[in-house]
Amino acid sequence: MSASYLAMLCSMSMLLNQCSPAPRPTDIVPIDQTRFSRQLPQDAVTLRWQRLLNLTCREILNVWRYADDGPEVHGDFLDYGYLENNTKSGEFGPETKGGIRPAAQNAYTIAVAIFTGAYEESITGVPIGEALDFSLTIVKSLAQDHLSNGGIGHPWGDQWQSAQWASKTAVTGWLLWDHLSPSDRTSVAKMMVSEADRFIDLQAPAANGNYKMNTHAEENGWDATGIQTACAMLFRHPNRNLWMDKLYEYRLTALATPADSLNHKLMRGRKVSEWITGYNIDSLGGLGNHQAYPHPDYMAAPLRHTIEGSLFFKLADLDIPEVNSFNCHLIYNNFCNYNWNDSSTIFREDGTIYWPIDIESDRRFEFQTFGIIDLGAQVLGYDLDPHPLGAYYEEKHTEKALEMQLTGFTAASAYLWRWLNFQEN
Repeated sequence: MSASYLAMLCSMSMLLNQCSPAPRPTDIVPIDQTRFSRQLPQDAVTLRWQRLLNLTCREILNVWRYADDGPEVHGDFLDYGYLENNTKSGEFGPETKGGIRPAAQNAYTIAVAIFTGAYEESITGVPIGEALDFSLTIVKSLAQDHLSNGGIGHPWGDQWQSAQWASKTAVTGWLLWDHLSPSDRTSVAKMMVSEADRFIDLQAPAANGNYKMNTHAEENGWDATGIQTACAMLFRHPNRNLWMDKLYEYRLTALATPADSLNHKLMRGRKVSEWITGYNIDSLGGLGNHQAYPHPDYMAAPLRHTIEGSLFFKLADLDIPEVNSFNCHLIYNNFCNYNWNDSSTIFREDGTIYWPIDIESDRRFEFQTFGIIDLGAQVLGYDLDPHPLGAYYEEKHTEKALEMQLTGFTAASAYLWRWLNFQEN
């Protein structure tokens, strides 16, 4: 059989979507969906997460997408505006409505619901096809609007929290891969590579003695998840080893204590003390932000970020690195067992949250955030109390979240993790 005849056959097959070009090192590796053949999990806690996920989809599709300060339309794309570094506001609306971060998180939430089969039209009131089209429009728009792809008027990227926004956008595209065109897939890949590459020559920040007032644990956590997303989706990329090195530096520095300057444990061939650039928490697992210590929301944040980074490795069917559990037990043990102000532990037995500081006390109702770190305690093994409490508190915190009809993209990551565990066990 001649080479030209084979080429003709392959060309014809490609037109019929029966043949595709050989993958390149810079291509995103699709999720192997043959691993998933079971029905939806039916245990009580997962069903709570599923309902929280659908309540969030309902809010996104019926309230958020019709907000007055929503995005501008540019042809087939939506432009969510550029967010100035650290100001959290931009020309096209505040971060909570028209900004890139909520757009990425909301598209991701819908994609998780559709990918897992958990989407319920009876709750959202929106046909699944319409929800799919909306999520796809966001991911294509945000990828095109990234500076690596030229942008739509005023590109975003290489800024403050953009690695996290890119991560959510990219994973959305990954979950909806079969619905993306080749050009959109390339845009998603270029965006993710650009965001991961920018850390190669950057040093993870450390608050050191200022960790009680302005820790860098959270930002290291979200940047590490951006890097880890690229490692999961583009594991053939020539820069992956460089990204993995930065993943270790950022994850370890995020939750390093002063004592870790003498930590000789080897991770990825180097001592912990050689990876870290300083410290961001104390030996109690305490840290602060917004000039307040201890700040429970910011204590929970780096745990949530490491859970999501682990989740994306799990989606790729890759082993989760041990760095994803580093020092997480210090914070979780603090939540469960440390008595603050001679008054209470942060996690109360009835599932409510003790708030030991005088600011931002409304965040004590973010039960989804606390619920996902309870889940992480179980799946990542940082629930080291002689009587592990992760399962107990996940049940309590999801009950509280559902009582309040809470919404938020955290439900998507929690549900996706539980769904994956069910599919593979």
